[in-house]
Amino acid sequence: MISNEVMTTKMEQIIQDGYCVIEEILDSKMIKKLRLVSDSMIDQQDETHFIEHASQGCIISVTKHPFMAKLIAYPRTLKIFTDLGFDDPKFMSGYVISKPPEGPPLRWHQDGFWWNHPVSYTAQTQQWFLMYYLVDTTRENGCLRVIPGSHLKRHALHEHIPEYENNIKQFNRVEELNHPLFQKAEGEVDVPVKAGDLVIGDARLFHSAYSNQSKAWRTVLTLWYWPDFNAMPEPIRAMIGSNRHRPAELPESWPHQLTDPLTTEYQGNTKPLKSSRFPTQELK
Repeated sequence: MISNEVMTTKMEQIIQDGYCVIEEILDSKMIKKLRLVSDSMIDQQDETHFIEHASQGCIISVTKHPFMAKLIAYPRTLKIFTDLGFDDPKFMSGYVISKPPEGPPLRWHQDGFWWNHPVSYTAQTQQWFLMYYLVDTTRENGCLRVIPGSHLKRHALHEHIPEYENNIKQFNRVEELNHPLFQKAEGEVDVPVKAGDLVIGDARLFHSAYSNQSKAWRTVLTLWYWPDFNAMPEPIRAMIGSNRHRPAELPESWPHQLTDPLTTEYQGNTKPLKSSRFPTQELK
């Protein structure tokens, strides 16, 4: 059991640095099963998939396998949300992301898409990524890298966001490995973890991963949540309910008794906010 004091510190780190690590969330049985499921999903991909997603390695929706419902609604994770002060989190989407041996680095990027709303320039968190690595990670096999505080402060990498967003396919294929989005960045820190640890990060945080120089695949399961959907500004909730940012469609065959409490759709009449991944000059 994690103490209230520790969880308070973790929440403060998320607010200030944009991320935190909570150790030993997945038990060994769950890790073993997730490895088997993930490997089977990876094995079903053809060569084209790995070429088109070379920067990630591969990226497969968790909706492709019903066992992932147990991860989405994993009790220890839901308890983490509660301990951090969020009693009603909502699931958005999730992916199996696996980098093969000798796979290139993941480019620097951020995933916030509501930069044309004032809330983006505050400490109020809107969207989180939850990363579960299924192997121990190091710089050698492609551990996570982050730039603490970049969710709230302008960084030199922000000037490259338009270029990336307008050329996503080229960056995913890693056609220009010497580009700044693949290089060492000012203020970056490594985030090596043990298999089963949980990394929580603000969507606006700049993050990337090293190349995989090991001889084994390095797999991470990344799930996206709105920790406090009902507290989000209504135009953002309307946007989420009306376009491609709406929650992932979960198959009918899934155990919906697990996932239904974590899914939502906006039912109001407010005009949706227009999606924007480009921070304005408000980000200082």
